[in-house]
Amino acid sequence: METMVAVGLVILGVLGFVAWLGGGRKWAFRTLLSTLILIGVGAAGVLLYIYGTDKTAAHRVQKVHECALAKVADPKLRRSPKEW
Repeated sequence: METMVAVGLVILGVLGFVAWLGGGRKWAFRTLLSTLILIGVGAAGVLLYIYGTDKTAAHRVQKVHECALAKVADPKLRRSPKEW
């Protein structure tokens, strides 16, 4: 995880430096701001995806549990196996 953060900071630094060389402080600021906005949108998307999958998994577990209880409470087999 620390390596990913370090690589991200290096990429942001290089991107800012290249933008500064290309157009000065104004373009460096615009480039870094747009990059940070994209990172924020991506992070929000990942968090929403994680929340959605956790909620879906919990719902699926609840449905399986209800189905299992329904099968135990109302079995399809009316005769006991001893009668065979």
